[in-house]
Amino acid sequence: MAGKYLEGVARQPDLTPMLRTQFFIMMGLVDAVPMIGVGIGLYIIFAVA
Repeated sequence: MAGKYLEGVARQPDLTPMLRTQFFIMMGLVDAVPMIGVGIGLYIIFAVA
């Protein structure tokens, strides 16, 4: 994913701020989704069952 960001910046340097913002949003989602899944799974295992 970071490789595509670097390719985009290399091709169009004037779009760097927009691409950086989108990159950080996507990396945050990539990091958050598994953590949310683990939290929901632990809740189901220990609180519901």
